[in-house]
Amino acid sequence: MYDLAPVLTAAEKRLDLINQLEQETNDLLLAPIERLAECLESRQVTLESFIEADKHLRALCSSGDLEAIIDFTCDLSDLTPELVPLFELSLSVRAGMNRILNTEPSISARFELERASILNKIEDLNAGATAAANKYYRAFNAEARQDTVKTI
Repeated sequence: MYDLAPVLTAAEKRLDLINQLEQETNDLLLAPIERLAECLESRQVTLESFIEADKHLRALCSSGDLEAIIDFTCDLSDLTPELVPLFELSLSVRAGMNRILNTEPSISARFELERASILNKIEDLNAGATAAANKYYRAFNAEARQDTVKTI
């Protein structure tokens, strides 16, 4: 009926990429702040690869039956045994996507906590004795330069 080998290969690649994306998403929760930019870049590359793999799979599944399977719009009772693996792979991808979506609020909360922590550190630095001395030093140097310019 169908040559499912390339379709199943594409579906497996898509599943591998969503699993990698899920791992990289979870890394954003645990990675030290110094590695967050690197983790975000890696996650973006994987996301773009996943989108391309999804497009490729959809091109292979352009017939109505296969497309209905990967979109979960098919009647499960009509699935033949040869099509069940495609359905199961697609279901695993959907589960991974849902787990990623459920993790996103935690990542946003972590980023907000990191941002607040950095702002507090900056405020502490600006309020310390060293900051006051630096302001005095800069003001004194600015006045000294103005006096030099006036005498020239």
